[in-house]
Amino acid sequence: MNRLVILCFLLVIFTVDAQQQTRLPLRDYFFETWNTRSGLPHNSINSLAQTQDGYLWVGTWEGLARFNGQEFKLFTRSEITDLPDSGVRALTPTSDGGLLIAGARGGISLYQHRQWDTQPPAQAMVNHIFKSKNDNLWLALENDGVFYRSASSTQDIPIIQNVSAYRIIEDPKGVIWAATSDGLYKIVNYKPTLMTPQQGLPDAPVYTLLITREGRLVIGSERGARVLNGNVFESPHPQLSAESISSLLEDNHGDLWFGTINKGVFRLSVDGLEQLDAKNGLPANRILSLLQDRENSIWVGTNAGVFRLREAPFSSWGKKRGLSSDYVRTVLSHSDGSLWIGGSTGLDRLQNNKITHIKGTKQGSPYSVLSLLEQSQGDVWVGTYTSGVLKVVNNELIPYLNRDNGLGSNEVRSLLFDSKNRLWIGSAMGLTRVNTDGSLVQFTNERELPSGFILALSEDKAANIWIGTGNGVVVYNTNTEEFQPIQFPKAFSAQYAFGFYIDDKYTWMATDRGLLRYQHANGHMTILGRELGLPVDKLFQIVPFKDSLWLSSNRGIIEVNYKQVNELLDSPTNNSQSLAFQLYDEGDGMLSAQANGGSTPLCNRSFRWHNLVCYRKRGEYSKTGTLKRSH
Repeated sequence: MNRLVILCFLLVIFTVDAQQQTRLPLRDYFFETWNTRSGLPHNSINSLAQTQDGYLWVGTWEGLARFNGQEFKLFTRSEITDLPDSGVRALTPTSDGGLLIAGARGGISLYQHRQWDTQPPAQAMVNHIFKSKNDNLWLALENDGVFYRSASSTQDIPIIQNVSAYRIIEDPKGVIWAATSDGLYKIVNYKPTLMTPQQGLPDAPVYTLLITREGRLVIGSERGARVLNGNVFESPHPQLSAESISSLLEDNHGDLWFGTINKGVFRLSVDGLEQLDAKNGLPANRILSLLQDRENSIWVGTNAGVFRLREAPFSSWGKKRGLSSDYVRTVLSHSDGSLWIGGSTGLDRLQNNKITHIKGTKQGSPYSVLSLLEQSQGDVWVGTYTSGVLKVVNNELIPYLNRDNGLGSNEVRSLLFDSKNRLWIGSAMGLTRVNTDGSLVQFTNERELPSGFILALSEDKAANIWIGTGNGVVVYNTNTEEFQPIQFPKAFSAQYAFGFYIDDKYTWMATDRGLLRYQHANGHMTILGRELGLPVDKLFQIVPFKDSLWLSSNRGIIEVNYKQVNELLDSPTNNSQSLAFQLYDEGDGMLSAQANGGSTPLCNRSFRWHNLVCYRKRGEYSKTGTLKRSH
């Protein structure tokens, strides 16, 4: 199975050849909420529907809202001709592209071909409106019961009276089922029969109904959910046998979703029963409506707004899932398959979806981690913000080197073990090398470095050490033991070098002016920046995966094709094609597009899953302008 994952804060990005028997956990869905502050006329979402033109419709007590993916357009009593009240209780799409709208005072309107067609009103509030296969209109009315209106008539014929009817549905055999305050009615040839507890039903009002794609009837009642199996109703899950179920949905996987009166949403899948409530994302626990749209997003109507869940490329790991902090600076993919996560309040290890906190504090305060490194034998080394270099020993952080015993600065942003097993430490005050005998060698910007602020370290196949600083790049030649500055062309205007990727022909550099390519054979440099279509100036990390380069930035994670980038850089003035890229940001599930630099590793390859791993710094970003998005 090939999976691609970006962990940012931690965030996970999936391009998954997923096993059919697994589901994305509810906690990993991307959540969005809309309410009156977002343009809705009311926060109680009575009904949700999607019409054939793709619009999503939201029925509320203060009117109808149409969502185009960006914003809501409102329709109230003044816009909907002859609707007696703005309160919209029921929405039902029709097979020919229309939408039936029914309201709090019995008003019914058909929206089709951008026109409002007023229908004869019902005598009471319409809780649900349904069009059967023979084009008869069925009405579930508050207090008055179930009525049908023939396709050739405007008269409403009573079928069940003096009850509150909540929902009506038709099964594949043409049987009409009605959910009412008396319970469940079965209607055959317009003759109703009340189902009884002897058939497995609870003695309670039935609020909602669903016919699955397999033709099975599911009911939601005041005292649990039931599924009709033959002639007997059975509970789909013990935990759902007593919950008050207010709405039902079957998704594209065949999983069942249960909206409840006061417990949020449950999903029943091959992976078991999961719950999502106000403690972990929902705006409220009272669920009024459920819908899955054509893009497979799940929409949840609550009494505090509408909530969307979708299997976005990114999902988050934070304190709620066991991390020490929501502020994560660096992520290391270990050769044993684990992920090491360094943040402002310590170090964590993630393995088999379980978080383990690495012990260790300085004078009672947790270490603030800036950089991580795995040694060849699997040992983990840690660079910190104020405590120098630490080593993980027996699941505990042990001080190794700091300013008190020879390090130039306690602010360590990059670590490297070279092929001679020497430890290189990049700090805010220069570069330190720890030789195998434990002796220290200091390099400072007064002599060898263009800047003492070290941001990145990498070793090429010739064992040369590439050093990224706040003022350019320098290479340490291990044969001559001399530093060779890499002079950026003035036209590039690049200064900061945040990260490297070195392949057989090139050294790629993430800079504050784009992606710089250095050719090993002749030292020729080219740059992929805004002029060639890159959407940002500043890049922090470069990670290859399959045919792509993944670039982290303050405006999201950018994927570009390696071959196309080389083609553009080989002939930047003669190439007519523009850069094709995919930008992943908040719209793809990231809580923020900001993936800051200044720590290492920002991104890495996961050994266990052959994945891509990077981190996201906590923060907010308001996107402005138009960015090209291309697959």
